Amino acid sequence: MFAILVHVIASWFSAGFHHPDEHYQIIEYANYKIGNISQSQLPWEFGENMRPGFQPFIFYVFYKIFLIFGLTNPFVMIFILRLITSLLAIFTVYQLQKSLKPFFKNLEQEKIHLLLSLFCYALVYLQVRFSSESWSAIFYTLAISFVLQKHKHQYFLFGFFSGLSFICRYQSGFFIVGTGLWFLFIDKISIKTFFKILIGFALTFCVGILADYWLYNKFVLTFWNYFYQNIFENKAAQFGTEPWYWYFTQTIQHLFPPYGWVIIIGLIALFKFRPKNIITWSVISFLFFHCVTAHKEFRFLFPITFFIPYIIIVFIQWQQQFIKGIYHKIMVFLGKLFWPINVVLLIIVIFKPAHELASVYKYLDENYKASTLLIYEEKNPYFSGTNEAVFLKPTMLNCVSMEQIKADSSLYYNYSQILYFTEKLNDENIHQNFKSTSLVYNNIPSWLMNFNVNNWVERSNHYLIYEVKK
Repeated sequence: MFAILVHVIASWFSAGFHHPDEHYQIIEYANYKIGNISQSQLPWEFGENMRPGFQPFIFYVFYKIFLIFGLTNPFVMIFILRLITSLLAIFTVYQLQKSLKPFFKNLEQEKIHLLLSLFCYALVYLQVRFSSESWSAIFYTLAISFVLQKHKHQYFLFGFFSGLSFICRYQSGFFIVGTGLWFLFIDKISIKTFFKILIGFALTFCVGILADYWLYNKFVLTFWNYFYQNIFENKAAQFGTEPWYWYFTQTIQHLFPPYGWVIIIGLIALFKFRPKNIITWSVISFLFFHCVTAHKEFRFLFPITFFIPYIIIVFIQWQQQFIKGIYHKIMVFLGKLFWPINVVLLIIVIFKPAHELASVYKYLDENYKASTLLIYEEKNPYFSGTNEAVFLKPTMLNCVSMEQIKADSSLYYNYSQILYFTEKLNDENIHQNFKSTSLVYNNIPSWLMNFNVNNWVERSNHYLIYEVKK
């Protein structure tokens, strides 16, 4: 029950998105089908028919259900989808926990695995995301769990859930290659068994085809278009390339140094001491293909989320067997130190928005229902690159730049309320361009800024909104 409470809190407060794709490639796609925006307002990928329609369709269906019950608040709608994601994640954790029971050496390892799976700050953060990475992770972990459990329909269920993982995120195909080789060389499945997997996969693959037809109004192979654009047209590489070892250095940097190394060494131990395990083949395959792919982003590794605690358990088993003396004591100390650090980070994670501007969006949505003009100096807060978060913007709110206002001051008189948005703590433009203003929103409370230890205030991002008096 406590795990559910933690995830519910995280689902509520973790507003916004970790990466723009989480919003623009799912929510705004659904928003287009709802009829609120035009195709020209969508990311370039839409025109190439290369993004899956499965999750946008899920959101679209829930949106229609929400309207039936009179729910129109966009933030509550997305919260409910995050909540559903978190509950699916908890279910997945318990399925994997049950699957891995034979691999634990003792009850302590079993307990550590469960605690890490449900309460590790990084995992909780990812388990509440209505993103392609999180949903792909959930479905593929369930696919592996049913195989490990030797469920009587394990092969069909593997095909079914791996298919769901694939139509959420096509890179899960990197998992499927490794698991397929495991079925061939380790499990040595028969042709009959192979067809059970194929039937399960085909069912969900067809669901993906139908969802894509709904989204694009024609039959398309989005997985092929995705592959073609990113590999043959080299579109992905245009967003930057990294060396093959980049993910390993990033793992060390993203976590506290000792704990990043735990995962790296755990992967080596997994490969050496669990060479016939289905998780080993799946994870190594997934990592290998991502390492040899030129364009890299750390979020691309999020689908292995649910396997991280198991990798850590393998590391623990390795160090208990081979590390002795003072080094073993250091390992034990670091293990104990992790938990208080994790508690602090978990509290931060479950109460912090995923995207800093989410709080700005919620404030504007709750307080400005009448026709309102939002003036910005440098950056429109609703834009990420060339894409606008229309679904989160109040319908009566219009955003214009200061340049536009200077060119046409008559805009002032077309709105009942005027606001000014700035990312500067002391913005001189306020006094230069407006006669009278009052600060109505600051993402950092004024009382907190009084404790400016080591000048953290100056290094922080600031989002301020002023009401402008005509």
